[in-house]
Amino acid sequence: MTTSNPEISINNSLLEDGQQSKSIKLASEQYEVNVHIALPQIEILKSLNQNSWDETHAIKLGISANSNVFWVYNKSDETLSILIGHDDQTWDISITITWNIFSKITHLL
Repeated sequence: MTTSNPEISINNSLLEDGQQSKSIKLASEQYEVNVHIALPQIEILKSLNQNSWDETHAIKLGISANSNVFWVYNKSDETLSILIGHDDQTWDISITITWNIFSKITHLL
């Protein structure tokens, strides 16, 4: 199921190690997900395009709920899954957003 039109907010934050980061909040009536990404990784996230996944299945960027965050693009329906967990195969939480929502996130960063 694709999550449609979540509220997106971006704030400055700090990681546990004191590193400056950005906090991306995606919220709807059903859920709220917060992803924290270190500033050096922000440029990587902003540079991703639909061809970035040609060489790899998942791109690891960020932390949420003290777990890794993996970004996975699905070319067939132009959606992006955000997987939260140990790795991109044994994740615990997942939401799927449209490419347009991902574009809004990167624009706001």
